[in-house]
Amino acid sequence: MLEKVRSDLKSKFPQLLVDALLDSYQEIKHNYMLSNHEPAELNGGKFCEVIVRILQFETKSGNFSPLGTHMPDMIGTIRRFEQLPSSTTNESYRIHIPRVLVAMYNVRNKRGVGHVGGDINPNHADATLIASCADWIMAELFRIHYQCNLEEAQRIADLIVQRQLALVLELEKVKRVLLPSLSLRNQVLVLLASVHPQKVSIDELISWIEPKDIYYFRNKIVYSLHKERFIELDEDRNCLIIPPGMNYVEKWYSRWTTKLNEEM
Repeated sequence: MLEKVRSDLKSKFPQLLVDALLDSYQEIKHNYMLSNHEPAELNGGKFCEVIVRILQFETKSGNFSPLGTHMPDMIGTIRRFEQLPSSTTNESYRIHIPRVLVAMYNVRNKRGVGHVGGDINPNHADATLIASCADWIMAELFRIHYQCNLEEAQRIADLIVQRQLALVLELEKVKRVLLPSLSLRNQVLVLLASVHPQKVSIDELISWIEPKDIYYFRNKIVYSLHKERFIELDEDRNCLIIPPGMNYVEKWYSRWTTKLNEEM
């Protein structure tokens, strides 16, 4: 789906802008699905900066601030799109997209993403807003510039904003991997990735996964992952996913979620 979006947008915008847009968008969605809510919010700023350049390209006869250069007063830059003449500027470029960008960028800059103390942590809610706004903007750009028949364009636009099921469901006292066909090994890694950088005891993993053979799970699955350096198992039998394990989950996560959404 996203490759079709990429190819269609490249018919209108420079390749380097489209590639940067899709990279930042996929990074937001990837981190959000992994419950890495702080990175998801931080990457929302990158997404906004690329969209601003796309709006500049569209409204300034192909001119835009080079990628990698600092854009001072980002909010002021975004708001100035509203001052463009309504008679010659697409309303989405003049009003709708800029106002969504302001909300995204303010969550990134004004709210902050690090919270301490006794207040309720808003990171999950903020990251959900960022991911939803990014979905809407991607769907809107595709709606304006699609290069396929109307039926196919409608299907793709709907897929972009469709709520995607996360692999891990968090209940009050337990976590569940919603794709039961996933191997025990992969379930361990997905669960540990969902709570990183926290540690999880083997007993907690057993209660979350409910393996049929606890001895095999403990002594073959968990210890094997430790020996392969996908996880670190401390003397208290607490598990922490480490970079090789996280890289593995990140490589396969989108395929697993695609399979889950297809089955549901």
